[in-house]
Amino acid sequence: MGFDYYLDGPIHKSDMLAPHLAKEHESLPVQFLRSAVYAGVQQPISGVVQLADKISGSHMLPKVQFIDSCEQADFGTASWHTQQFGAMLGVTAGLLLLTKGVGKASNLIAGPIDNIAEHQGALALRSLAEASTVGFIHNGLFRPVGDDEGNFYAARFKNAAVGAGTYATLTASGLGLKYLAQGQDNIIGTVLRSNVGSTVISGVPGGFAYAEMKSLSDGKGFASTTSIGQAVYSFSVLGGAFAAGKELIGSTHAEERLNALMKSSFEAERSKAVEIAKQNQWLNPGTNK
Repeated sequence: MGFDYYLDGPIHKSDMLAPHLAKEHESLPVQFLRSAVYAGVQQPISGVVQLADKISGSHMLPKVQFIDSCEQADFGTASWHTQQFGAMLGVTAGLLLLTKGVGKASNLIAGPIDNIAEHQGALALRSLAEASTVGFIHNGLFRPVGDDEGNFYAARFKNAAVGAGTYATLTASGLGLKYLAQGQDNIIGTVLRSNVGSTVISGVPGGFAYAEMKSLSDGKGFASTTSIGQAVYSFSVLGGAFAAGKELIGSTHAEERLNALMKSSFEAERSKAVEIAKQNQWLNPGTNK
């Protein structure tokens, strides 16, 4: 994802991408702000301009570098957590904007058939397609590649494919958890039906999928336990922030309609269960004594 720098090591293998690294001994607030701005603004700009340079033969990339990335801290340290949360803040903002844009484009394409196909299965497939598109664009367009990643276009496509697969996994897992929670009228069901709760938990399969796809596509074999753990942690936190952001500004039409349909289905089942309980109590008035 957009914070590959913090998961896999610096994406500054080309001096043109990050000529100087900020030192880890910077204060934690400075590291937080630097990570947020770098991941949310500088890295997407670098990704787009790098691609434009490659296509046109221009050399604009060094001219758009306005902030350096943090020196990657050791896993688990205060600096590492600070950089993670800062980067996730920056990435989340960009993902929310991209998601809204993809959602609007999806409405133009699928809008005319909504009245025909607006049921949970069709909306779930549309949500998966939208999520895959967001991941493909985000990782393929807005993430620069280093000189040591091989063929430029092949590396871009690989990153895009990993992004699409990761986002699809996150979304599918979240939808599955909400579906399983339909019959659970308890605290567990409440957590699983919530956007934030289901997305945080979905960070486990999402992080696992990302770590494995990234490692395998890089030719390194299966991912290490450490890499998987870091990815799961990062995607769970990012997922929670992303879901919270969508609660504030809204999501795509398909996701919102699907959530509404699932909520309506749950409430209908709960009302039915309550009515049955009342009828049983009326027929057997002594059962609760």
